[in-house]
Amino acid sequence: MDPGRARFADSSHEFARYLHGLKKRGSNLLVTGNVPDDVTVRATQTLFGQGSRRYRVLALLDATNRIPESLSIDEDHLWVVNRAGEERSVPASASNTVSVDDPCDLDSVRREIATAAEFYDDRFGELGPSELRVGVDLGAEEDLESIERFLDETAKIVVEHRGMAHYHLPKPDDDPLVDALSPLFDARIELRQEPGQPPEQRWHVPAFGKTTIWVRL
Repeated sequence: MDPGRARFADSSHEFARYLHGLKKRGSNLLVTGNVPDDVTVRATQTLFGQGSRRYRVLALLDATNRIPESLSIDEDHLWVVNRAGEERSVPASASNTVSVDDPCDLDSVRREIATAAEFYDDRFGELGPSELRVGVDLGAEEDLESIERFLDETAKIVVEHRGMAHYHLPKPDDDPLVDALSPLFDARIELRQEPGQPPEQRWHVPAFGKTTIWVRL
């Protein structure tokens, strides 16, 4: 994970140490902002990171055009769960998969994320810290209880494999649903794009009770 130039106004070192800790032990991040798809894709690409030992699982609500251009659906290092039941992409060497037939079935999505994590762990050797990267679309209309249950169970899978997951909720950062879900995450990344300006991000970090300054995404 690379937060770009994001930093606390009074201490960039403190923020860097916190991020390093998240990468070592595993983490779950909430991404907020009702922003265009290309902004969300850029954030996903940044959070998915670079390197040959990055095993990425992307759970989309709809179209595969949300896949960052730097990734290929034909490679073994990307597993796409399309919650609409179309255009799924599973590594050719994966023999045990779970189909997602109901786009609202978060439990099916969670099971497939677990299957993908186990596959990568077995296929490429025990996963090291932050090698598993998971990105999930959260539907803005899904009920709070279902989302909370899904997040609680999925977070355990991610931390078990010392991975890093981000979950995009297409809501403004001050939305009541964001407030309700925030305690379930290690940090929150807020996205915005002002008219005529490049997209930006800032991090909200409850462990410090602080927010980073706005920086270019």
